Amino acid sequence: MLSYPRLIELIAVCGIVLIGLVEVLKSMGSRSIQGRMMGFVEDLFDEKSPLEISELMEKWKVSQHEFSYWLRDKRFLKEIKIKLKWKAQTGQIFIARYAVSAAARLVQLTDSRNTETSRSACVDVLNLLKPRQPPGRPPGRPARPAIPPEPETIPLTEEVASAILDQLARRPEQVR
Repeated sequence: MLSYPRLIELIAVCGIVLIGLVEVLKSMGSRSIQGRMMGFVEDLFDEKSPLEISELMEKWKVSQHEFSYWLRDKRFLKEIKIKLKWKAQTGQIFIARYAVSAAARLVQLTDSRNTETSRSACVDVLNLLKPRQPPGRPPGRPARPAIPPEPETIPLTEEVASAILDQLARRPEQVR
């Protein structure tokens, strides 16, 4: 029997796959590419025998001139865009399948006997907790105007107040 989190994960994966299939079916209208163009695109995204573009052009007997024409053809570009989207989605699904076990293994490594491994795993776990930069936004640029962080408050006990006053009394020229 599937656990609830696993069931939710499978439903999400199925949703992503269905979205990809809808895109593919939309592209298969009467205006989709055929023949050599389609073969070229299929070979371009074939993982079993990855060829360079020049090798694909030779295989499909496509001249530079014809290829430059294809690159201006909206149907050709749309087909490539669909294939890229499909590859990106299948890549995300692959990563999502192993994300939980990878995170669990990373947490295990934080308790490693090797201090460097442990330290590195701790840093990686902390980095995973940071909010990610939304796509399309330049790195290092905040989403909203930067608001200064709240200063850390320290409980003001008699000892802390005494220590602060003592330090201030020693350096009167620095106090303004």
